[in-house]
Amino acid sequence: MTTDARKAEIRAEVQEAVGEWNDKLEAVLELDPEFLATYGRLAGVPAHTGALSAKVRHLIALAVVANSTHLYVPAIRGHIRRALDAGNTPAEVMEVLECCATLGIHAMNIGVPILVDVLEEAGLRDGAAELTEYQERLK
Repeated sequence: MTTDARKAEIRAEVQEAVGEWNDKLEAVLELDPEFLATYGRLAGVPAHTGALSAKVRHLIALAVVANSTHLYVPAIRGHIRRALDAGNTPAEVMEVLECCATLGIHAMNIGVPILVDVLEEAGLRDGAAELTEYQERLK
């Protein structure tokens, strides 16, 4: 059984490593504190080794949570704030978000054909819909 003192230590380590503390991390702390401690040590490696600057670490963390294949909206604002606090410019943050939006097409390339197959099997699709006038102009 993990003591309250050990849980406080884990909480502090994880908060330092990831830059925040939230209810989801608290839930993991209650369920499996040593797993969370291991996560905290792993997440803290770039900061402790100096392998990446704080600016780069925060841009990478933003890219992870903002990428459409992982999209974790609750964390995006915090990572943007930490990226700006670390010295990144709004343009650098925006570039990361733009890259994330572009990378999302890979999920569409895999997911949409599967969706089309499922819809056709369920009898909910029998071909492509006619394009609207607006869609034709875009095309």
